[in-house]
Amino acid sequence: MKRLTALVMALVMCLSLCACGGNKLNGTYEDNLGFSTITFKGDTIEYTSLASDEVKTGTYVIEDGHILVSYDNGQSDTFEYDEETDTISFFGILTYSKVEK
Repeated sequence: MKRLTALVMALVMCLSLCACGGNKLNGTYEDNLGFSTITFKGDTIEYTSLASDEVKTGTYVIEDGHILVSYDNGQSDTFEYDEETDTISFFGILTYSKVEK
């Protein structure tokens, strides 16, 4: 009976983790040089390049500390996400911090 209870509890924990579907970000992040912003809303992303006025939209998922982006135009990007500091980096060159609005 104890084994059955332990098995059921383990199954419930696994299912609850799967149901979460990963982390989602909300808000706007600006890079440390002021060249671009990234805005997250649910599972959508909007990347804005302030230098060229380019705006790309798409979807994203967070896996193993990485934000995997698929843009509507077929392009993709990978960012690193530090959950502790709530910062995003792009190849260690640009660091994005959340902008308070």
